[in-house]
Amino acid sequence: MQTPDGWEGISLESTGTIFGDHFDQDDAYRLRRPHGMQDWLLVYTLHGEGYVRTPAGEKRCGPGQLGLLQANIAHEYGTVQGKRWNFLWIHYPGLPENRMLRHEEFLIETLPDERVRRRVELAFRKVLQDSLDRLELWEALCENALREILLLLAQRTHKRLDPRVEQTLGLLSRSLKEDIRIDAISERSEYRGQGWPTCLSKKRGTPSWSI
Repeated sequence: MQTPDGWEGISLESTGTIFGDHFDQDDAYRLRRPHGMQDWLLVYTLHGEGYVRTPAGEKRCGPGQLGLLQANIAHEYGTVQGKRWNFLWIHYPGLPENRMLRHEEFLIETLPDERVRRRVELAFRKVLQDSLDRLELWEALCENALREILLLLAQRTHKRLDPRVEQTLGLLSRSLKEDIRIDAISERSEYRGQGWPTCLSKKRGTPSWSI
C-alpha cells in the first residue's frame, strides 16, 4: 500500500493484520487520521526527519529513533518541511508487550548503540518480508519480530543511563579481548579525557576506576 509522493489526505484503514513498508518521502508527504485507527503503528527512522502530531502535541522522528503510536488516537504524521523522511513502518493489531511500555500517545526513544539499531532494523525487515511472502506461519514469525522490537523499546524506556555512558559501555563490551586504552575509548565516545570513568561510576553506582 505505497503512498505516492505528494499525496495528502485522510486515511481511516484498520486491517486487523500485520503489514508495513519502507518509505522515503519528501516534505509533501502527510497523512492524517482525525479518528485514529484500531491498529498500532511502529516507526523507525533511518535518515531525515518526520513528525507525529497527536492531541498531546508534536514529536519529531530523527535517525535512530524508534516510535510507537497508540491505537485509537487522532493523529497526523509526515515529513518535516524542507527535509526527507526515510523510515520503516509497521501496522499491527497490538500485542501483550504493549503493556510493558509507558502510556503515551506517541512514544519515541533514541537508540544510541549501533548494535541495537541494526537489531531493530533487521527485526523490521523480517516483518516486512514475512508479511509480504505470507508463507505458512507468517503471522507467528511477524509477531516474534514485533515482540523483539517492543521489548527493545521497553528496555530503552526503563533504562535511564546517559546515552554517552551507554555508548562507552558498548565500546568496552566489544573490546574485552583487547588492551583497553582510556585515550582510545575516549576518542571513540562522546566523553573526552578522564572525566568519563568518573561519570560511569556515578551512573552505575560503582567506585571510580583506578587509571
